[in-house]
Order: sequence, then structure tokens, then C-alpha cells
Amino acid sequence: MKKMLPPGSKIPRLIQLYYFAKNPFKFFEKQRQQFGSAFTISLPFERPIVMISDPQLMAQLMNMESDDFPPYPANRWTTPLFGQESMLFKVGDSHRKHRKVMKPHLSNEASMRIRKTLNEQAVDYLKSQESNDVLAYEWSMKYMTKTSLANLLGLKDSEIVEQFDRTVLKARKRYSSFINLSMDAYACCEDYPKWLTMLAKLKQNHAKRNLIAEEFNSIITRHLDDAKKNNIDLSNTVLKKYVELNKADKLNKLELYASIMTLLIAGFDPAALITSRLLLVLSEQPDLQTKIRNELLEHGESLNLKACIKETMRLYPPLYAVTRTAQKQFRLGSYEIPAGTHLFGCIFLMHREEKYWPNPTEFDHKRFMRSESIPDIEQGFMPFGGNKRICPGRYYGDTAIESILSETLKSYQILRTTSSSSSEVINCFGPSLSCDENARVKLKLVN
Repeated sequence: MKKMLPPGSKIPRLIQLYYFAKNPFKFFEKQRQQFGSAFTISLPFERPIVMISDPQLMAQLMNMESDDFPPYPANRWTTPLFGQESMLFKVGDSHRKHRKVMKPHLSNEASMRIRKTLNEQAVDYLKSQESNDVLAYEWSMKYMTKTSLANLLGLKDSEIVEQFDRTVLKARKRYSSFINLSMDAYACCEDYPKWLTMLAKLKQNHAKRNLIAEEFNSIITRHLDDAKKNNIDLSNTVLKKYVELNKADKLNKLELYASIMTLLIAGFDPAALITSRLLLVLSEQPDLQTKIRNELLEHGESLNLKACIKETMRLYPPLYAVTRTAQKQFRLGSYEIPAGTHLFGCIFLMHREEKYWPNPTEFDHKRFMRSESIPDIEQGFMPFGGNKRICPGRYYGDTAIESILSETLKSYQILRTTSSSSSEVINCFGPSLSCDENARVKLKLVN
């Protein structure tokens, strides 16, 4: 007899939702311990969700024809962040069109070309700090937004950059709450029950709050107006390409805004999280800091730092899951998955599979120094997704992370000033992990 969906908890959907909303990662881990590396969860108003963390099943899922297994509607809960016209929700030619626009600006070659610029921006950012006692995430986020806005959009106006920073912090504060994220998703998406959408919209009106997406749109509009008024050169930016598509009627205005917002959030937030996590980890390991600093000063780069970045991505992946929706019945390993099923390839769990990563919850950067090649999906490592829908900004993010950490470690010792654990996973923020945003470090100049 064929097995259909993987096993899963029999407790009521509302109770599963409670545990999921309280701490999704503890909930996932408990389900994996009970049912293995493929299990099914059931939440109210959603179709069955199959969670997988087995690398072989993950590789199979990533190799499926993407048009038959689109991310939407499995990822519709991220709509409030990215807007309904985001490339994240598109398939086929529409999705490929966006990747074609981004590729020249986000490729490995393009990232290598601006490495010097990123290093200079990192030095300027460090010099501009009014205090060396900083909130790790906020400090990292502001560097990443400043450089992303400048390099990808040509936006350098300090007032607009500060407005963008405030909106990002507002979004993270709001959407670190699962209830806020889900209620806004119910209000945005028309394929939920009508009564639920109406209730969510009433809640929004009662709160007298605009969608975060609308605030991002107003910032982009203001920048475009300023660029036109002041003859700001946008010729080498991805924004220019999107504006040209809009003028050629190949992109509507909502799609333009959603695409830019997706590019920015995907560009700065995962990179800021990795940077802030590694700042906290290194603050507990002064000897490792010294080793990295010596390598940087002697060779201009550090293999230990590169390995630390990869290990941080393993423990706290930029994407904690990739989503797919089965448009037709298909076989996944030994399971027959019905059409309409939502599939979550849980990178967070896969990166902690003990079969592939001994002592999986421990930070051990030497894992990535024992081999000349970086592990792939089938070896349990996939920080940026995979195949045709792999994150297009992965090279830019890698380069930006290495630039700010290299320049910081050359001149500063990182000291912890709060007692929170660097290993704690707080919650999720859209497709990314969240962290303790009150965690502080002190950057002390070294002789």
C-alpha cells in the first residue's frame, strides 16, 4: 500500500498553531524527533504542510520543475513584507524576467567588482559611529541597508536612508510577532476565507496602520522623484533597469515597487542577521578574533573568517525554509504527495541533521576548513535555497558580510556587553530567522 502524506501530530489544528506561533523552531524540532525528517503539520485555514529536512528529499524537491511546484501559495504569509506582485510569488517567464534584470548587478563577478567599494564603505561606516557600544543587529542592519541602497538603487540621501532604516525596524518589530504577520497576510490574500480576510482588514483599520509594503513604496517613489528632479545618475543601478521595464509597459507600478522591495529586503536582512550573529559568537571567542585579525593583516583575507561565516549560515541560515506548492500529485521519496499540498524544505532543520553535522548545535567553524569544497544540498548544506530559484543576491550578501567583518576585526576587538546567548533562536521574521535585538557588543580599538 502506498504511503500518502508523511506522519504527523494528531493534536487539533488550533493547538498545533499555538505551538507553531509560540516558537516555530522548537515545534519543528519536536516533530522531527517524534516523526523523523519528513512530517506533516496541520494549521487552521491551510492545506496540509509537509516539512522535510532530509538532504536527499530536499535535493529531489529542488530539482522539480519549478513551474509545477511554485512557491505560492505556500509562502503567502510573506505577502505583507514583499507585496503581492513580488517575484517571490511568480513562476515561468515572469519570474525569469526578474532574475534576468538582477543578474548583472548581483552575480559573483559583479560582487567581486564592487568589493573594494564595499570595503571603503565599511571603513567609512566604522568611522561614522558615534558610539562603540552598539546593538548588534541594528548596527549590522544599518550598514547593510546603507550599502544596498547606495550600490543597488543609487540612493545616498541620508534622510531617505534614515527613513528606510526606521521602516525596517518597524517591520521587524511588527512581524517578529506571528499573529501580526498572519493577520496582515489574511488581509492581503484573497484566497483565504472571505470572513477571515474581512476580519483581518477590520483589525488593520482599527489599528490605523498602513501596510509596511506601502511605506516602502513611498520611500522608493520619493527617491525616484528626487533622482529625476536633481539629475541623479542611476545608469549603473538595478533600479534603472526596472524603471525602463516600467516605461516599456513590461512591468506595472505595483510590480516595480514589489520587485525593488524584495531585492532590498532579501539583500540586507539576511546579511545583517548573519553579521550580527557572528559578532555575538566572536565576542565569546577572543582568541579566534586574534587569529582572524592576524590573517587579515598579513594576507588581506582570512580563511578562518570565511569558515566562520559559513558556519553561521549553517546554524542560522539566511532562509530557514523554502516553500513549494504541489500542482499535481507526485512521489517524494516513499510518499505520494497529493496535489495542493504545501511543502516546506526546512533548511534550519537540515543544517542540524546529526548524520551530516556531528554535534549540530555547536558552533565549529573548522567544519568548513577540513575540506577544499563547500558541501552541497545532498551533503546537508543549502543556505540560499537551490536550483533555479536559488537566492540571486547570495554573492552580494557574502561579499558585504565579509567586508564589514574584515574591516571591523582589523581594528577592533569585539566585546559582549549583554548576557544573552549567541546561540538562541528567538523567532522568525518573514522568511528569515530573528534574533535578540537587544543584544549589544562593544567595539574596542586594538593597538
